Amino acid sequence: MKKKAAIAIQLILIQLVVFTTLSFGQSKADLPFYICMSDLDSNTKQALKQDGFMFNTLLDWYTPTLDETAFRARVNQAFPDANATGIGVLDWEGEAFNKLRLVDANNPDYQSALAQYIKALQIAKSMRPNMKWGYYALPFGIRDANERQWNKTIAPLLQECDIFFPSLYQYYPQSSTTGDNESTYVTKYITEMLRLGAKYNKMVMPFVWHRIYINNKDKALTLIPLKDFEIRIIDIMNVKYKGKGVDGMVWWSSDTFYYKQGNDNMNKEVPAGTDFATYHAALMVKYGASIKSVLAQN
Repeated sequence: MKKKAAIAIQLILIQLVVFTTLSFGQSKADLPFYICMSDLDSNTKQALKQDGFMFNTLLDWYTPTLDETAFRARVNQAFPDANATGIGVLDWEGEAFNKLRLVDANNPDYQSALAQYIKALQIAKSMRPNMKWGYYALPFGIRDANERQWNKTIAPLLQECDIFFPSLYQYYPQSSTTGDNESTYVTKYITEMLRLGAKYNKMVMPFVWHRIYINNKDKALTLIPLKDFEIRIIDIMNVKYKGKGVDGMVWWSSDTFYYKQGNDNMNKEVPAGTDFATYHAALMVKYGASIKSVLAQN
């Protein structure tokens, strides 16, 4: 009898474990976390891979209209394997992007821009069908009240996406007076993105950056302190909409490019006598290890 009782208890415990896993999904530590940086050397990449990060290429261009031949060449260059898997992020900013936000939906220029965005996405999906595709910074954010309406008008484009890649770069230091609102903004923003994800049945993977956004006149490109960046990550991961959170995150940067522009905030950051490449490599490994540690503990 005791043996049967022990077996029964074990079966119950196994059922509870399975139920818990199904109810709460994968742990935060196992959630896909992609790195999108073109200035990492092989040793740095290897160190980050060992921490569980994956890598992807941002396919960006800024032409006012879609050049299909050039675009196909870019896809082939970025993802030479026709059977490639993972995520594909299209980044089409500039004049065309502004038309999706600022031009009336009934205007022929708007209709043309929307059709070209959809066309580019369809081409990418047809060329690399095993990948999941979407656009950086779409759906639009919610800092501007008009952006909710903009998201409604680009519904045909959102329906074509496999993943939503909203931009969640930090505008103000967490420790500043204005920064006190950053966590509140993250909650509202991610909730809206998850709502749209549920509406269109799409995955949601926000972009994050370890620097203050370039639109902040005084603090642009300032390194976000490690503890504050951890808060950002935790805030994002803790948001749920109808019981569901984000499907992963994308960690972006182009630090070497901005450093070469001579930004004062970045110049002051690098220790005297240290070249930027060495400093940057160590910084990314340090921040990467911290991200994974925080996810494992929360």
